[in-house]
Amino acid sequence: MLLTTRLKTATGQLHRAAERHPFVSSMLGGRLSSAQYVRYLQQLLPVYQTLDRLSQEHIAPKLASWSEWDLPRAQAIASDLMHFGHTPAPVDSGATSAYVEQIRASADRYRLGVVAHFYTRYLGDLAGGQMIGRAVASAFDLHDENGVRFYRFAAAQAQHPTMVQIKQELDRLALTATQIDFLEHEAQRSFESSIALFDSI
Repeated sequence: MLLTTRLKTATGQLHRAAERHPFVSSMLGGRLSSAQYVRYLQQLLPVYQTLDRLSQEHIAPKLASWSEWDLPRAQAIASDLMHFGHTPAPVDSGATSAYVEQIRASADRYRLGVVAHFYTRYLGDLAGGQMIGRAVASAFDLHDENGVRFYRFAAAQAQHPTMVQIKQELDRLALTATQIDFLEHEAQRSFESSIALFDSI
């Protein structure tokens, strides 16, 4: 079974739980206050600062099309925070700190251990994240990319082909059975960390 298929299967139940979380429902329904949304971005910022850096260091050299995908998100999140009038600084959150440490530990375990978080975060941003971006733009009356750069990708016009290409390149990574088992478990933990972050807002 292909790596991305195994990750999708392993995380299916947790993925659905995250999608149905009250915070996500409120975000999609336009019921979040700007303060709640800013808090969300502030908590995501250190997560993506860590994921962007480790993905660049450990995964990018293995993926031929990395430079075409515009995946790193930390700079976009910082821009969105400034649009909402806040300094792009992380908040002191136990859920965020635990998430960041989890990503670091995955890379310490295996250089490609961060693939689990690459899969859950970036592919999620390219997929369901686009619907969230439209909901946020509508809720806060945003008429261009300012305030929602987090959800804007250079490859967005070719969203489905881009996701197919990313999955194909991930599926070609040389991984042992033990490493794949680890990635399945780590992807599950990534969703659990996302849910804990929602709970903390």
